[in-house]
Amino acid sequence: MGGTNISVNQCVFNSSHYSTLLDLGDGGAIYSVGDKAKIYNSDFYDCYSGSNGGAIRLNGYRWEIINCTFSNDEVSWANGGAIEEYGGYGLIDNCIFNNCYADEFGGAVLIKGGNCVISNSEFSNCEVDEDNGGGIYLLECE
Repeated sequence: MGGTNISVNQCVFNSSHYSTLLDLGDGGAIYSVGDKAKIYNSDFYDCYSGSNGGAIRLNGYRWEIINCTFSNDEVSWANGGAIEEYGGYGLIDNCIFNNCYADEFGGAVLIKGGNCVISNSEFSNCEVDEDNGGGIYLLECE
């Protein structure tokens, strides 16, 4: 998905994949570039991306992910097994991350730049293969 504003509510993404021979792909279920992204009450199971954000890849100014479940989401090469976000101001609240995997940084979540609040969330059995942040990796955040 791309554009200025997106809103996702009460959706289930199961086995959503993005990867091609020429492009490793970002965001197995959702890729958003824009001003606002709101993702609520949704489930992401077995999502896969070759590059960043196994389930969700965000590049926006303001974003919220609330009451969501991420299970068995994966990035084979790069960052953010479930979520990868670049810049902006965001909130992850009341989310569950289970068995998420990334090759490099942020087994479940990678946040690069900007400002983010993560609250009331659970991380279990999330891992990275090569570098840091089995659950969460924050890079250049305010």
